[in-house]
Amino acid sequence: MIGRLRRALSFGRNPSAAAPQYVWDGDNLLPSAGELDIAIGDLSLTLDLRFPHERRYALGLLHGLRNPQADIDRALFQNYVRPGDVILDAGANIGVAAAEALACGASQVICIEPEKSVATRLSILKSRKPDRITMLNCALGAQVGQAELSVSQTHNQGHTLSPKMMSLFPSLFDGTLQTVEVKTIDGILVSRRADIWKIDVEGAEADVIRGGRQTLELSPPRTILVELYDPFVEEFAALLPQFQIKRAALTVADYTLQLIDQMGGVLTDEFCSTSPMYVFTR
Repeated sequence: MIGRLRRALSFGRNPSAAAPQYVWDGDNLLPSAGELDIAIGDLSLTLDLRFPHERRYALGLLHGLRNPQADIDRALFQNYVRPGDVILDAGANIGVAAAEALACGASQVICIEPEKSVATRLSILKSRKPDRITMLNCALGAQVGQAELSVSQTHNQGHTLSPKMMSLFPSLFDGTLQTVEVKTIDGILVSRRADIWKIDVEGAEADVIRGGRQTLELSPPRTILVELYDPFVEEFAALLPQFQIKRAALTVADYTLQLIDQMGGVLTDEFCSTSPMYVFTR
């Protein structure tokens, strides 16, 4: 291990004037191999520095550089998580968002991750907080079954069930497939409630909602936080007519969370570049 790091939960801490402001300006500050232990709140997790996005997690936490792609999730949790909330984290990856949610006051996070090697890392994280993290190695969909997951060999957050998503990012995929189990939100939440659904499932968002129709009727979440690229926004929103929709963005000037009305499209230079994030509230 290179070392163990700890950060405060304070959001938007600016680096000194002499330092790079954003993580992509600081790639030379860390090696491109090896592992690095970090702590988010009271939970320790290990980053694999071979992957650029994991190095950028480390640069944000270690050097205080702005990392909009990760920082917008933290800002949303800080804004919407209430003490004691249960979070459904669909597409949990290595558990950074789960750790952030717990640090923001959530009592439990139900982590759903289909890709086997990433799920193995997530299970290690669960072992460190067995009373607060539930982990299921499966995908979410409209019905129970199996599916072929397209897996990126270069970007371990890049796996999808959606051919349309593959067409948006063809350079990430080389034909590598994994057969994965598919479950539904209705099946997972049959005997419990989740106050917030955080959905990051690379194009399968509408099917996730279709698999949660009964839960949405009987025990709906207070808030849904979802990454939605433009081809998927309209279909997803049509399934949730009872929710109000806003797009989330971080301002460049003061690095604060703003909720705006723009659905789809590229945001103006007033806002930091991130994957498109939306907030659905009842």
